[in-house]
Amino acid sequence: MSTPAIARRPAVAPERKQPARRPLRAVPAREARKARPKLSYALWTVGGVGVIFIAQLLMSVALSHGAYEVSSLRSQITQLGYQKESLSEELETLSSPQYVASAAQDMGMVINSTPAYLRLSDGAVLGQPGEAGAASSIPLGPTEYVGNSAADALPGAVTAPTDEGAPAEDASTPPVTFEDGLPSPKTH
Repeated sequence: MSTPAIARRPAVAPERKQPARRPLRAVPAREARKARPKLSYALWTVGGVGVIFIAQLLMSVALSHGAYEVSSLRSQITQLGYQKESLSEELETLSSPQYVASAAQDMGMVINSTPAYLRLSDGAVLGQPGEAGAASSIPLGPTEYVGNSAADALPGAVTAPTDEGAPAEDASTPPVTFEDGLPSPKTH
């Protein structure tokens, strides 16, 4: 048998080429100036930071102004809500039947004692139409109606009549006694 041939390595490593080393030397001033950062770059950086700071400050002022405006509008909404409630209460008072009847009577309107009605289905007139006359004998409402205290303060308001004919505001109320239990109102 034969032994394989072993490749022999050389005992000494081949020489590699070493890069040529340059000797250290001082950098000339002209090349040092070119390698140094320029003043314009620093000025641009500082200017950019300043612009960002000013923009952030202006945005903060604008946002706080918007917050004050929102707060003002919310308080205005609240005030308008109060005004709406007040006007709706006044509208309810002015549209009450007692006030409307009193205002109509003050303007010279009278209740027609002989009303006539028109039936829309066939166009027939029901009743005998006639003039209302100078004064109405029909009262404005039942004699024992509940007074509208909100309308009493308005001009031309109807006040609830009492037995003596004086308005209910002037009548003194009798003291409440509890001898026979709790008092209860008269109901119909």
